[in-house]
Amino acid sequence: MRMSQYVTPVSPIPRPRLYHGARVLLLRAFSSAQVAEITHVSMGRLSYWDQHGFVSPSYSRAAHFGHRRLYSFPDLVSLRVMTDLRREGISLRELKRLIGYLHKLDYANPLAEIRYDIDGIGRLWFDEGGLTRAARRPEQIVMPFAIPLRRTVEDLASAILRLDRRPHGVIERRRGVLGYKPVIAGTRITVRAVRDLSKSGIKPSAIISDYFPDLTLGDVEAALAS
Repeated sequence: MRMSQYVTPVSPIPRPRLYHGARVLLLRAFSSAQVAEITHVSMGRLSYWDQHGFVSPSYSRAAHFGHRRLYSFPDLVSLRVMTDLRREGISLRELKRLIGYLHKLDYANPLAEIRYDIDGIGRLWFDEGGLTRAARRPEQIVMPFAIPLRRTVEDLASAILRLDRRPHGVIERRRGVLGYKPVIAGTRITVRAVRDLSKSGIKPSAIISDYFPDLTLGDVEAALAS
């Protein structure tokens, strides 16, 4: 069986080499807004995948309105893997079956802990315990293989670095982002969202602490002034 070049992260998750301060990266918590910017997964899709048990935030789940989701770095890896597998045509039903099977084997974060590959006719395979299994029939052993990969982790680390370096106090429009609406530079937070909170009587400091902790006071002031 000839595998394609598409592969996903190995277990354990390799430590990123490109990110300055990578030792603390695995301990960081990321808000939904940060995750959407880093992984290019929409807020609605993050919510759907959480509610249906595909990828849930490890640190904090949105149990009710106003409660923020907080994701770990392994969660980001899982989201990138999930996105890549969906892009390759793997159905949600097949992924649901696969994730459920791996959870029964005590994998806490199976999309980030298991090697995957897709063959030339679009079938998904995964490596568990050094043996290749078919995602549609995970109990069936096919053949042994090993695929090393660091690229996904490095790509995510680079995206986090770009996010951390974003300009503050700048409003921008980006093609393909929220219908070209004005947003805080380097984020997916719209100017309108900040203005609506301000109009409801919420102070800038509370907008940051209670709603958008990724923003700075300069970001909020720029949104209100634009």
